[in-house]
Amino acid sequence: YSVHAGMEAIYEYANQQAAEPFWQRIQKFFLLPLDRAVLLRIAGLSAALVVSLVLLLFGPFGTVLIAAAAFALLVVGARYGFKIIERSSKGYLIPSDYPLTDEDLVGPYLPYKYVAMNTVFGAVAGLLITILGGHEFLGILIWGFFFVVLMPAATMRLVMTGSLRGALNPTELVNLIQRIGQPYAALCAFVFFADLSRSWGIWFLAGAAGVG
Repeated sequence: YSVHAGMEAIYEYANQQAAEPFWQRIQKFFLLPLDRAVLLRIAGLSAALVVSLVLLLFGPFGTVLIAAAAFALLVVGARYGFKIIERSSKGYLIPSDYPLTDEDLVGPYLPYKYVAMNTVFGAVAGLLITILGGHEFLGILIWGFFFVVLMPAATMRLVMTGSLRGALNPTELVNLIQRIGQPYAALCAFVFFADLSRSWGIWFLAGAAGVG
């Protein structure tokens, strides 16, 4: 959701005709999973994961097969998600309204580059925390700088250009943030609270009377 919001923010910058800032569309993009095309894909991937549980009948080897199946489904889901992100960056905000083909994608390897980008940010943040003494509060600030302040801009650059190097270029990130201006601060605040809500939500579900 936070990435989808970021794509709306950059689209609004590029399209002078846009009337609604992204914070007025929050109630709309939270409905993204209910879109017919998205809902069908989510249901299909979820069903495939549930069916893969029958592999447990093969014992330890079945566990390996389930892990492989889960990874494959994750890749398929991530690629589908990036198709939506790329099209939302171009102003197409309703997945059911456009075909999800690979013809006009920036690049088929964006999910892998996104993982690499997160890995680089995490490694640099961890290195800085170690060098500066590993203080908890300082660690939170450094982690927030990379994953709340820089990550939205880096994701936008990655989606728009398909270049991992461009997404990690500090000059390009600063230029993009300056071009967006004050709405970027609102986006960062949204990313922070969305991520916080997700983390607490997962923790709550994991301990919900065995349901997790």
